[in-house]
Amino acid sequence: MPRPFQVRAGMPIGVLAAALLSLGMVCLYLPGSPSALTGIEWAIFGGWMLLGLAMYAFALKRYGRAYNDRIMQDMFTTRSG
Repeated sequence: MPRPFQVRAGMPIGVLAAALLSLGMVCLYLPGSPSALTGIEWAIFGGWMLLGLAMYAFALKRYGRAYNDRIMQDMFTTRSG
């Protein structure tokens, strides 16, 4: 697909933008802010985070990084074709 506008150093800019936006979202929920989370809500978030990391580690150990790379490559070539 032709792109009329491209950003120089697109990958670092994208990573920086995602990091800054994520930090901004986290700041919205810190204590003292209007939408602050309580202790139990942070515990629930932490539990889901740990569960997700455990599932990621299990999948990485079972299938390996090469499997993931191949699936991602197949997905992107299917969409672009």
